Amino acid sequence: MGERNTIVVKAESQPRDKSLLTGNTPPLLNEIHYGLARLRDTNEPTIIDLLAIPLAETERNEILSLLGVGEVRIHLDAFGDSRIWESRFPGVWVADHYDAGGQRIVLQVEIARFPALACSQPEDIDDGLLRLESELAALSPEASSRNEERY
Repeated sequence: MGERNTIVVKAESQPRDKSLLTGNTPPLLNEIHYGLARLRDTNEPTIIDLLAIPLAETERNEILSLLGVGEVRIHLDAFGDSRIWESRFPGVWVADHYDAGGQRIVLQVEIARFPALACSQPEDIDDGLLRLESELAALSPEASSRNEERY
């Protein structure tokens, strides 16, 4: 009988070649620690762009796994899908943004009391105020004139 060729496939969660790892995980975790202490002491936020730092995919996953998921999760649907969650360390947020085509465009750690992306922007507040005034005017001409007197 003929020879049989066999291909053995072994799945591993870590890269076999340790040279693929960048070694950036410990310094990045130290930067998160430093940022959280700075937030506590000075109220100054820190943003770390995980896509701009050379990391192997396993390292990026290791960082996200270590940070975990805390109590607060935010889902935004504006110019693509965005998910923001507080890690298991209060004040450390993970923001994962995708464009309309489903491509990841931002993956960042934001160390802040609340993530900037989830805060109402001044332009949006202005627009909301104008739309609410228009709704009030449509309901009652008197309400509109009272609002104009206040501003």
